[in-house]
Amino acid sequence: MSERSRKVGKTLVVVAVILVVVLLLLLPPTQDLLRKYLVDPFSPQYPEEVHMEFVRTLTLDANGGVITSYTVDLPRPVSIVDDSNHLQKVDRLAVSPPYDHLWDNSTYESMVWEGEDLYGTFTLTMTIEVTQSIKVWKFDEEKVLDKDAVPLYYQDSYLDDEWR
Repeated sequence: MSERSRKVGKTLVVVAVILVVVLLLLLPPTQDLLRKYLVDPFSPQYPEEVHMEFVRTLTLDANGGVITSYTVDLPRPVSIVDDSNHLQKVDRLAVSPPYDHLWDNSTYESMVWEGEDLYGTFTLTMTIEVTQSIKVWKFDEEKVLDKDAVPLYYQDSYLDDEWR
């Protein structure tokens, strides 16, 4: 076997190996692995679900005087569901002191505390445990409106310079 045929054989083997590697890289399972280990670590990562606890404290202070009567109403936190998926799920709600009654104003329920003759302070604490989930919204490009569909009053009031 001549030196030249050995070089040709080695070149053919190298080309065949390169072709096999390229073909393997084009297969969907390999693409998924490449995306997972090469692209995703550098992409922003967001958890699919987040569990949070909020504590709201409200204090009414008579400031050395007297408050003859007071009413505090706070919207009652509710779960938000879209297409049977929880976007926000209220896991636990604790209020101290307990509210006097619920008031339904046909839009949402409010927890109501009422009192009279407050000489010192009234402190209200509400603890809310919430689980929020991410939803990727899919919009039909044909039906999505642009900035011109927003009334000028709202554009002036709410849209910043980058939208103008």
